[in-house]
Amino acid sequence: MQALYIEGKTECHVSWDEPALRLEIPEQSDRLFPLARLSRIISADTVEWSMPSLLACADAGVPLVFLAQNGDIRLRCWGQPAPRQSLTQRLLDLLSRPDGIDQYQDWYNSVEKMAVRSFCTTEKIFSSNSALPWITLSLV
Repeated sequence: MQALYIEGKTECHVSWDEPALRLEIPEQSDRLFPLARLSRIISADTVEWSMPSLLACADAGVPLVFLAQNGDIRLRCWGQPAPRQSLTQRLLDLLSRPDGIDQYQDWYNSVEKMAVRSFCTTEKIFSSNSALPWITLSLV
């Protein structure tokens, strides 16, 4: 599953052509993106979306994010969670990959460091400019 990014620099239009989204750009061939292969969609707010295409994304559990011209988030659409969106299923999918254990360990280490940094900056133990890459804390 991959993310789909739609810049919308020209007059783009997204329509529903079951089981895929059809991206229409003037003077280019139409492109089809099957919803089953999309994890999320990030679109410029200048892209024209048909209502059936928006509802299809919602029904499939594919989240949509619309960005304003300056890059700020203008709208988020989540829809219903798809069967493979549950945390348990995503973890099983990850661990079934050949490099799944390594990827999980990398994710776990980064989240652990982020939590420590968040706690330390909240408690003013050190600032984000600190040279300390990590701190082990024991809470009593």
